[in-house]
Amino acid sequence: MGQSVSGGSGGDEITSSLRKLDRGIVITDVVVKERTVYVDVPKIRYEERVVETVKYNPIEKETVKYNVIEQPTTRYKPLEKETVVYVPKEVSTEKPIIVEKSYERPVMVDKEYERPIIKEKVYEVVSVKDTALLKEYVEAVKSLNETLPVLKKALDEIRNYKLVEKVIIVPKLEWKTVQAERIEWVDVKRERPDDNTAG
Repeated sequence: MGQSVSGGSGGDEITSSLRKLDRGIVITDVVVKERTVYVDVPKIRYEERVVETVKYNPIEKETVKYNVIEQPTTRYKPLEKETVVYVPKEVSTEKPIIVEKSYERPVMVDKEYERPIIKEKVYEVVSVKDTALLKEYVEAVKSLNETLPVLKKALDEIRNYKLVEKVIIVPKLEWKTVQAERIEWVDVKRERPDDNTAG
């Protein structure tokens, strides 16, 4: 087996390496040299140090451990579709302003009244001597005169309403004119054949 030894010329470091050579070398004489080297070793001194440490005392406390429950859920997939984007158009309009106005609200009160029943009677005055019919006529007129003011008062109470004028705001209407075609029918003049040419 071939060996390779390389050394310095009297130096402290001696290195050797082994490698495989392509060709074999035969060594007959080997000289081994020994050298004594003195190395100064530093003296190690140990110093004691007091190191403060912390000892933790565990404190047991109640805590909550959550159990995970798996449930089926729905996962939505977005679907892209074509849509229309509208462009807003500014249109002027009238904004109503509310104005508070006080008015008298009619209170309906039901009142009972006697409705007179008028019966038409035909009185025949035959002569001035027939005073009985005249007395009945005068009494009927007196009762009618007494009943008419009561009836008129009841009608006035029923008709005692006050009209309230209220302005209603109607939205403004816009008309769009559209062109329309009009068809006029015209009679077609046809030539009539002459009677002479027909024979």
